Amino acid sequence: MVENIEKVLERGEKIEVLVDKTDELRQHADQFQRKGKLLRSKMFWQNMRMKIAIFCCVLLLAVVIFLLVCFSGGNNCTKHK
Repeated sequence: MVENIEKVLERGEKIEVLVDKTDELRQHADQFQRKGKLLRSKMFWQNMRMKIAIFCCVLLLAVVIFLLVCFSGGNNCTKHK
């Protein structure tokens, strides 16, 4: 009888430890999910800034090439003949 009571108490302690570990794991999972969302958002905006910067550089390069072609050598692309 005493032996059975000791086994039940041991099981109860093991269950408490398991519950504590489960709660801790749940907290870590929630924290991981929050950090994942923040990181995803940060990387999205970093990627968007890079795309905008590349687009602006390409656009600026196209304008410079256009101006060089149109106004070099006395040519004027805007004059009507």
